Amino acid sequence: MAFVIPDSTDDLQARLLSQTGKCVACGLCLPLCPTYRLSGHEAESPRGRLALIRGLAEGRLAGTATLFARLDHCIGCRACERACPSGVLYGDTFESLQRWRHERGQRPTPALIIGLIAMLTHTGRRRWLGRLLRVLRLCLPGTWLNRLPFGSALAGLPDLSLPSALLNDYPARGNTRGESANGPSLARGPRLDPIGEVALFTGCVSELAERHALLSGIGLLNELGYRVRVPADQGCCGALSRQHGDFRTAEKLQRENHRAFAGAPVSAVVGISSGCLAALHEHTEEPGRLASRPIKDLCTFLGAIDWPVERRPAPLKARIAVHDPCTLRNVLRTENAVYTLLRKIPEAEILPLPDNAICCGAGGSYFLEQREIAGAVRKIKIDAIRQLAPDIVVTSNVGCALHLRAGLRAAGLRVEVLHPVELLARQMGIHSPA
Repeated sequence: MAFVIPDSTDDLQARLLSQTGKCVACGLCLPLCPTYRLSGHEAESPRGRLALIRGLAEGRLAGTATLFARLDHCIGCRACERACPSGVLYGDTFESLQRWRHERGQRPTPALIIGLIAMLTHTGRRRWLGRLLRVLRLCLPGTWLNRLPFGSALAGLPDLSLPSALLNDYPARGNTRGESANGPSLARGPRLDPIGEVALFTGCVSELAERHALLSGIGLLNELGYRVRVPADQGCCGALSRQHGDFRTAEKLQRENHRAFAGAPVSAVVGISSGCLAALHEHTEEPGRLASRPIKDLCTFLGAIDWPVERRPAPLKARIAVHDPCTLRNVLRTENAVYTLLRKIPEAEILPLPDNAICCGAGGSYFLEQREIAGAVRKIKIDAIRQLAPDIVVTSNVGCALHLRAGLRAAGLRVEVLHPVELLARQMGIHSPA
């Protein structure tokens, strides 16, 4: 469901009271809340936090540092929302709360996070940041990386190449998708109907940390007959700004992305990071659409189309553990598409990670700000990976990939972390486009 965030502080307060009033404290959310599982403390549970929010909105509770700490410990995974029989929009409630606090000066964003967002939302600064991260990764050992403010993110970065701009247009290879009376099909020749073209949302962090996954996704789409447009003026989805209550910046980014994609003659907007796609899905002018084009997770898109018989992945005798990002599972609710897609790989054993309904602790910028809790939540995932002993872990969200990769390295586990499209492209022998 799309969020409808009111404009005034009074309306925000009314929204908070309306949503928190729906909670009947049934407790069905408790087993799914990662912070409650760690502490067992009622104030660290969804229903406990809803009670605190209601007390704040009614003026019965003072906004103390202790109270706000309880609220800020929430990772925002929204597993509680999916389980709630009363239909409490927990994500909406928390974003409304963050905006309410931001406008009242009660949600100060750490200077480092402000700086990071400023770097990521500007193309030139983002590429400069990519060069800096590459130098840090090359020059500093892991022990030094962990002492830096963003050390946990740096430790999870894959090997970085020098960042450069993606092309604006990647034509399909060989046969191209066309439109027939029966819907999408393969048609010979250079004609490209809109059904045979998609636009790629790159995302700011993905452009730096998952560039190979982006290029793998482009290569797969091209190989399967799709032309890929990459609008040059697109930018950050705004999720990090919203997470800290800065809706003015988030809405500015939303408008810029709408303009960037408005001119693309495509049938869908696809992306590889579920966090970005969830933000776009809920915070565009038309819910689920960007510039009137449907927003699709790339795994969902690829799993729904017909694949030519001659273009099948090569066999792979390996155990592949699938991590379900919370944004894919609880917001987009398309996590099954990843399993469907990976089962195209012959001989591969596709296994869900145990307790996949529980968050890994990444949570946007959460793992940078709440490192102790995020690390404790992640340890449960790392222990599960150790017990499952997979050859590869796949995940569809860049923040989760960074967080898990850093945890595996710290635990001394040599398990590769990939995006599903990277693995598919590898098995199909697809070389990433330049």
